[in-house]
Amino acid sequence: MEYIDLSLEERINRAAEFSIILSAEPNKTPDQVIIELSQTFSLTPEQATQAYNNSKIKFAAEYTAANKSKMLFYLSAFLGLTVIGIFYFFLTDEIGSNVFIFLPLFFIISAIGIINLALKSVSENFLLKYSLLKAFKSNILVQLFPAVLIFFGAALFQFFFTHVIQKDDISYRSYVLNSPVTLKKTGGRSPQKYYAFGFDGFEKEFRFYQSDCQYISQHIDFENMNIGDTITIGLVTNDLKNLNKESFFSGSNQIISFVINGHDIINYTNRSNEKKKNFSFFLKITSAALAINILLIYLFVVRKKRNVVS
Repeated sequence: MEYIDLSLEERINRAAEFSIILSAEPNKTPDQVIIELSQTFSLTPEQATQAYNNSKIKFAAEYTAANKSKMLFYLSAFLGLTVIGIFYFFLTDEIGSNVFIFLPLFFIISAIGIINLALKSVSENFLLKYSLLKAFKSNILVQLFPAVLIFFGAALFQFFFTHVIQKDDISYRSYVLNSPVTLKKTGGRSPQKYYAFGFDGFEKEFRFYQSDCQYISQHIDFENMNIGDTITIGLVTNDLKNLNKESFFSGSNQIISFVINGHDIINYTNRSNEKKKNFSFFLKITSAALAINILLIYLFVVRKKRNVVS
């Protein structure tokens, strides 16, 4: 149907009725609803805004119910995506601050998008009522705040709650080498080098990361190990039950240490201190970013707007 053939009053009335349907969609912000009303019913932005406002008055109960439903959706989606992001981010027993795989990044960015949608959807209810806060709606510093806050929260969680592997967490097993030890590297934009081991009775690859060589108390020439050699390795006790199980989350087994002449050759104190140092560095960076973001919001949004108002 060509709405252009209808009178302006009739188009505005129909747009008002259609507005409540659009407003109930989680991905539709008030601005997007107005744009769609304008395009669908051949209205100017001002006329579409009038239809939108008429809809809020005429269908007040439906509009309130739709808003509550959207907020519940946003809250559920945000909590779900954030939990999944943190789950992937801290999937292993420990993880360095320089390791940020695709999945947690995707989920956390999605959570930020949900926050942005929620803010835009409710902005007309509280932001636009105050001249000081009008600038918040489109200011890039304010839009960056949820992202910075989430990264700060992740760093804070990592620093205080991520368990760093200690010697008490390790169990030792002896296995027969069935293939040459080779130096490989992981994929992605920040690849990590590791020594790949194959042992009798296991299809999964065993990995000892080259970055952990700095904690070894004596030199080992991994690539000179021979097929048939029996090697005693240290593994995280909790990982033992999954050594031969392939899964989406685990395609290899991580070697934490080696036993030479009856002694574990990893210096766990140095290893722990270095891991905590990485966590601390990540926390300092995100803390600084959060502080700078808040300061810039105050200087260039709050203070500037107060000066204009005064």
